[in-house]
Order: sequence, then C-alpha cells, then structure tokens
Amino acid sequence: KDDEVRWWYIELNDIENLPYALILFWASRYLVVNNSGGQLTLCITFPIYVVSRILLTFSFAYALLIPRVICFVISVT
Repeated sequence: KDDEVRWWYIELNDIENLPYALILFWASRYLVVNNSGGQLTLCITFPIYVVSRILLTFSFAYALLIPRVICFVISVT
C-alpha cells in the first residue's frame, strides 16, 4: 500500500511540475534562437534539470530524504 501511495505522489509531482518546465525551456529556447545569446547556458541548464528530476524520482521512490531535497533544490533553482 505504501508503494502505491508513493508512486501516486511521484506521478502527481511530475504532472504538476513538468508542464511548467517544458514551457519555460521551450520559451527560453525560442529566446535564445531569436537573440543568439545564452546558448551555452541553456545547453547546461536543461540537462541539469532533467538529471535532477530523474534523481528526484528515484530518491522519492526509495524514500531517501536528503537526496530528494537536494535534487528538488537543484531542479527548482
């Protein structure tokens, strides 16, 4: 039962956060292409966000509090 609830929270968290992130990264990509600046920043921040969200999911699934908090802070910052 606990695993089902945990995965429900993981899915809910992804459903809440990923659409906003996709919109922001799409908009920033549009601005980078049109303003020809910040390409390196975007190429660094997007993979960091993706990796931190994946690690957040794993740390949430295995109930690891400290790594989950660290990954959340990285993905939000």
